[in-house]
Amino acid sequence: MRQSPDPNPAQSPASQHHYWSLVQRVSSSTALRNSPRLLQLLRYLCEQALTAPDRFISEQQIGTDVFERGLGYNSDGDTIVRTQISQLRKRLLQYFLTEGRDEPITIEIPVGSYLPLFQPRKEQVRQPLNDSVGPTPPARVPRLRTIPSALWVAIAALVVLCGWLAWQNVRLREQRVASAPGSPFVDHLWKQLFDNGRQTYIVASDANAMFFSDFMDRPITLNEYRDEGYPNNLVNARIGDPEARRILSHFMSTFFTGSQDAFAVARLTETGKKNRIPTTVVYARNFRWQTPEDNVILLGHLKANPWVELFDNRLNFSYEWHLEARKGILRNRHPKGGESESYQWNVPSNSTYATLSYVPTSDGRVLIIGGTDMTAVDAGSRFLCDEEAVHKLHSALGIDLGQPVPHFEALVVARRARNVSYEPQLISVRILETQVVASQTQRH
Repeated sequence: MRQSPDPNPAQSPASQHHYWSLVQRVSSSTALRNSPRLLQLLRYLCEQALTAPDRFISEQQIGTDVFERGLGYNSDGDTIVRTQISQLRKRLLQYFLTEGRDEPITIEIPVGSYLPLFQPRKEQVRQPLNDSVGPTPPARVPRLRTIPSALWVAIAALVVLCGWLAWQNVRLREQRVASAPGSPFVDHLWKQLFDNGRQTYIVASDANAMFFSDFMDRPITLNEYRDEGYPNNLVNARIGDPEARRILSHFMSTFFTGSQDAFAVARLTETGKKNRIPTTVVYARNFRWQTPEDNVILLGHLKANPWVELFDNRLNFSYEWHLEARKGILRNRHPKGGESESYQWNVPSNSTYATLSYVPTSDGRVLIIGGTDMTAVDAGSRFLCDEEAVHKLHSALGIDLGQPVPHFEALVVARRARNVSYEPQLISVRILETQVVASQTQRH
C-alpha cells in the first residue's frame, strides 16, 4: 500500500525523537529551504530512519511515496530518485560545512543506501583521565578536525578512479584501438584537421573542477580557473571553517579526470599516431596556448573543461547549466526542421548526446568534443575514429576524399551503459560560415 509523506511532520512519530530538532534546523538552512522537493525528500527519509531504522527502503518506494510515481514504475528509465538523493547528499554536506559546522551530530546518506545516518562528528575525542580533586572542565575540542565522511568517500572514490584510469589507459593502448587498416575517410578527416606540421594538444577535462562546480551550483569561469589564486580563492570564499578549507584546498590541488577521457585519449592518440600527427596530452589546469599556431582538442563540456568557454557561447549547440533543474542541457540555438530545441542526458533513457565542433580560429585549429555529459566525450571520440561514422559525416558535409573538410558542428546521439557509449549516430550537422575565434587576451 502506498504511503504518502506525513503532511504534518510535527505530529509524526519521528517528531518525538531527539534528533528531529536537527532535521528541522537542516530544513530551515539556506542549503535546503528554497528546494521544496529536496526538503520533502529529507523529511521523508529521516522519518523512515528514525521510526524504522532496520527497515529496507527501495528506490521504487521512494519514487511512489515522495515523487508520485506509479507502483512498479521502471526506475532504470526514470532516475529521479537517484538524481535527487545525489543532490540531497551535496546539500547536507554543504550545511555541515557551513551553517551547521558547530552541530555535534551530522546527517549523512551513505553511498549505496537511502536511509540517513545520524552520527557524532568524528573529531569529538575522549577526554583524558585526571587524578586531581574536583571536576575538571572539559578541554575545548577544535571544530571540524576532520571533514565529513561523505566528502572522504568522494575523495577516496576519485583516488581509486585515478588508479583504474591508469590501468584502463594502458589496456586500451595495448589493444591499439585506432581506426582499422583501410580507413580512408578517418585518415582524410584527421589529415585535414591536424596534419599541418604543428603539435596537437589533447586537453583532458578536470574532474575536480566539476566537483567544485556542483558544490557552487554553477560552472567555474575561465577567469577564475586561470587566476593565480585558483583553487584556494574559490575555496576560501565558499568555506568558512579553516580546517575544512585546508582539506578541500588539498583535494582541489590534486589532478583527476574521468574514465571517459581515458577512453577518448587512447583512441585519439592512436589515431594521431597512425596518421603521423604528433599529439601531447595535457591536463586542463596545466594547459596554456604556448604558440597561437598549435592545434588543440578540448575534451568535455563547459563545467568539465573551462577552456571551452572560449568558444561554447558562440556555437549553435551550446552547453547550459540550469540551476533549478541542477543539470546541464545542450541548447540548439537555431533548430532545423524536425530538430529539438534542447537535448538532455538520459532522454530518452540510456542515451547521451555528443557535440563535435571543428572551429576556425585566427591561428591554429581547434576541435571540441563535448555534449550533455561526460559519457559524450567517449561517444564523440568513438565517432571520430570509426570509418563508417566518418564516412556519413563526409556525406552530410557534402564532400569527398578529394575536397577539404570545412569547419563544422555535428550532433551525435549514442546509447550508453553506465559511463561507456556505443553505436554513435550522426543526427545533425552545421557548416560554420563565420569564424568562431577565441580572443588573444583570453588565451594567454
